[in-house]
Amino acid sequence: MNSGSKDRSLPLGVIIAGGRSSRMGDQDKLLLPLNGKPIVEHVIDRLQRQCGDVYLNLADKSCSDQFTIKVVPDESIGGGSIGPVGGLYTAMKLAQSLGYSHLATAPGDLPFLPDDFVKKLADSKKCDSAVACSAGRLHPVAALWHVKALEKVETFIESGNYKLMSLLETLEVSEIEWVADPDPFFNINTPEDYAIAVDRLKSS
Repeated sequence: MNSGSKDRSLPLGVIIAGGRSSRMGDQDKLLLPLNGKPIVEHVIDRLQRQCGDVYLNLADKSCSDQFTIKVVPDESIGGGSIGPVGGLYTAMKLAQSLGYSHLATAPGDLPFLPDDFVKKLADSKKCDSAVACSAGRLHPVAALWHVKALEKVETFIESGNYKLMSLLETLEVSEIEWVADPDPFFNINTPEDYAIAVDRLKSS
């Protein structure tokens, strides 16, 4: 478990994993085995090498005993979960309470998250957020956030718009591109994606 006493010169890491794995059938994709450990543990390992404390954000805390790091449930907003933007808000509030100036977020289904993820985003110009891009796509949950943007996030949520891409339009954002094959931001949503990830690790 995290002790909450890590280096504050590094960002707080939070894995935002409040999705329902609906395209994976009845299975929780975070816990599917990949090279001997659950998918989410690959993300945890990669963030722990680049961040101070690392937490897992879920819609609720009922299954927290299945994970190796501390779980922080979504803040109650409007009577329930509001998706990734609610996870981001929860993570930013946590970062602020722990004394971090920056927050690194990643989805729980990115087992190949690059080892230069935080460094490359941190090297961008000072702004509200630096967001990863690859293969022609923006990955809004794979990002580095300045905690000073919390007030803007709160204002956005209060407007009733809960779309993360829409939030980015209200912030000062740098888009940071990774050009690599295979894509380090490949995410696992379906059984077909899972099979690809298994084969990718076998051939690496």
